[in-house]
Amino acid sequence: FALREERQSWVTHYRDLADHFLPRRGRWLTEGDNSNSRGEKRNNKLLDISSRLAARTLASGMMAGLTSPARPWFRLTTQDPDLAEYAPVKDWLYKTTDRLREIYARSNFYNALPVLYSELGVFGTAPLLMDEDDEDVIRCYPFTVGSYYIAQSARGQVDTFYREDVMTVRQVYQKF
Repeated sequence: FALREERQSWVTHYRDLADHFLPRRGRWLTEGDNSNSRGEKRNNKLLDISSRLAARTLASGMMAGLTSPARPWFRLTTQDPDLAEYAPVKDWLYKTTDRLREIYARSNFYNALPVLYSELGVFGTAPLLMDEDDEDVIRCYPFTVGSYYIAQSARGQVDTFYREDVMTVRQVYQKF
């Protein structure tokens, strides 16, 4: 409950940002709040679409510039440069990097990233759960603002993540 109280001062800011940039994002799990209805009209505060286009352009630029699926955007290495040049290690790093790229391409990773980047650009934070999956090796779940609480260590690193979620009985059965 302490995390909820600490985040409370930010909720009005998050709601305002969601209303004007990403009206279909944000989940506010509070009593008497009907904004979580899937079919409810949520874009009635938009004056024009320029704010939504700006958020989409930012997310697209981040996707293309940081994690484009069309080009290699990461490679594995070691902290020790000499070890990284040792032939068996170099071969293992290359093969593992290649396998990771294949896993990302086959999963929903590249579908989750635009959601993540748009939330990061608008709200300033955007968590992503990368979970094991029987079909695709990994399954990615970006969480929308308002559905989670985070806290930081004395070093400013996020070390606590708490999330509230609403699931149907069928979804609970399938997951657990």
